[in-house]
Amino acid sequence: MKSLFGSTLFKRNYYLKDEHLMIKNLTNEVIALKYANPEFYEEVEQREKMSPTSFNNLVAVPHSLKHNAYKSFISMVINEKPMKWGNQYVNIIVLIGISETDRSTFRDVFDILIEVLSEPKNVQKLINCNDYDEFLATITNMIEI
Repeated sequence: MKSLFGSTLFKRNYYLKDEHLMIKNLTNEVIALKYANPEFYEEVEQREKMSPTSFNNLVAVPHSLKHNAYKSFISMVINEKPMKWGNQYVNIIVLIGISETDRSTFRDVFDILIEVLSEPKNVQKLINCNDYDEFLATITNMIEI
């Protein structure tokens, strides 16, 4: 889990004008870290244009439909105040990149993550986390339950 939720990809109270700028900044970061290819931003935006990846539970999960990240990762933004994302408002943004070699393993992690984030009480606990260490301990505890 720690390798997917790296501290360098965790942001607290990181606000931008809109979801497109958020996707741009988060994808630029993973591209600069060499976790994703230079086309990753366009791939995530293409998926977002199909339908917004926000859910009515304060969470957005932008991702590419392709499994071509160089290294699988989860970039996490947790904000106290919600931001508009499509037709919803979200406090948690989870940018996901999956490499072809991790595809099957990551699917299990993704399913568990979505299950955790679909519970409103879990989302509230995560929103209340103050830093990366508290977030990691909280989400790890949720997954182990």
